[in-house]
Amino acid sequence: MHKQFWPLVCQLADVYDDQGLTQDERQRHVTELFSAMPPQVQRRVMDCTLRLSMKLPDLYAAIVAAANRSEERSGESTWKKADTA
Repeated sequence: MHKQFWPLVCQLADVYDDQGLTQDERQRHVTELFSAMPPQVQRRVMDCTLRLSMKLPDLYAAIVAAANRSEERSGESTWKKADTA
């Protein structure tokens, strides 16, 4: 197991958010960066992006369930009421 998995997930999300103020800006900027890559690198990035996008919904559901179990055991919630509305 890779101990850096979750920090890397958080870093990827932060770096993506830093690419622009809006979704359109972020998408335009990362697409420009992608277009500047050599074709072989583009194919590798496409493969990695596809694999992540296919697996992240299930992973998110699994970690939400794990967080809920942890909170039930500890008797405290990390979610604020406003977050669940």
